[in-house]
Amino acid sequence: MDIEEAIKKALYSVSTLKSDSDIVGLSSLFKESLGAKQGSQSSANISKISIESTCGETCSACLKPVYPMEKITADKYIFHKTCFRCKQCKTKLSMYNYTPLHGEFYCIFHYKQLFKRKGNYDEGFGHAFKFYLHKD
Repeated sequence: MDIEEAIKKALYSVSTLKSDSDIVGLSSLFKESLGAKQGSQSSANISKISIESTCGETCSACLKPVYPMEKITADKYIFHKTCFRCKQCKTKLSMYNYTPLHGEFYCIFHYKQLFKRKGNYDEGFGHAFKFYLHKD
């Protein structure tokens, strides 16, 4: 297997990876397959190659790369499935049990509680009531 062919295989495989340990495992296999065929000189060069995620999207909560299999998009925000949580109670949310409010996400229970507490949804938890004067 020549270097170009091995790189193409590795890059194709990267798009299906789910964790950093998968990347480490792939890079070690990549080094072994080329090292056996090309000798120690190529093996030293291969160690300089960094296999990184080809994914360009980052999680809005943790700011780490999001792979397609773990991606949730809510109101144009991208999350890992495990990072998509209620702002108030930190319960894991899904596409069926969340409500957005001003770029923040709540479980249905806390969204309803927010309305009961304030009488409206605009002020959020713990915000002081504000009066707005309108010029006529």
